[in-house]
Amino acid sequence: MFEKNGIISNERQVEALNEFAILLLQWNKKVNLISRKDEDNILWKHVFGSLLLMSKINFEMQSRVIDVGTGGGFPGIPLAICLPELQFTLVDSIKKKINVVSDIITQLSLKNAVAICSRAESLSETREHKGRYDYVVARAVAPVNDIVRWSKNFLKINHKKGTENTKQKCVTNFEKGVIVIFKGGDITQEIRETEIKQKPKSIEIVPLVVNGMDTFDFTDKKIVLVRP
Repeated sequence: MFEKNGIISNERQVEALNEFAILLLQWNKKVNLISRKDEDNILWKHVFGSLLLMSKINFEMQSRVIDVGTGGGFPGIPLAICLPELQFTLVDSIKKKINVVSDIITQLSLKNAVAICSRAESLSETREHKGRYDYVVARAVAPVNDIVRWSKNFLKINHKKGTENTKQKCVTNFEKGVIVIFKGGDITQEIRETEIKQKPKSIEIVPLVVNGMDTFDFTDKKIVLVRP
C-alpha cells in the first residue's frame, strides 16, 4: 500500500508505525486523543493518512518542520518515523496531549522529534521559533485562515524554489516556506477568507488520490498549500 502511493519506508519504520498505533490506543483509554469510533481505523485514517504527505511533497533533506495542533502526534510522529533526516517540532496547547506525545517520542526513541506545549501564535513570536522552520504542517485543527495566521511567522524567509520529484509525482511547484494543511469537505469559503485576510502569495489545493485503498475513503480529502 505504501509503495503504491509513493510512500517510501523500510521494515523498521513500519514496525515503529505499528508500535506508535499501539501506544496511542493504550493512551487513548486515559486521554482523549482520537475518537473512539476511529480506533479500529487508526492505521489507515490517522497513520497512513498522515504519510500521504510524502506522496505529494518532496521534503528537502535536513529541513525543519513544525506540526501545529498535533493532538495525538499527527501528522508529526508518522512523518518523523519515515523521514529521519528531517527535524520535527510538535506543538499543542493542551498539556495532557503533549505529555502523551512526549512519552511516545521517548518510547519510540525518535531523535528527530520534540514536543512543546504552547499556543502556536505565541510560540511563533519567540526568538527560538520565529523564522526557524522550512515547513508548517497541520491537520484540520481550525479554519485555514486561522492556521495561516497562527503559524506563518514560524517560516523562514527567502526560500529558493524546490525541484520536482517526478519519481514520487510530488507537487511540481512546491517550495520551502509553505504551510501544508490537511482538509476535508468544501473549503471554498475558508480559502476565500484566507485570501482576503492573509493575502498570501499563493494557495494551491491538491486532491488526495489514494491507490489500492478500500478500507477508508479519502475522496473528499485534500492538501492545502499556502505560501504566505
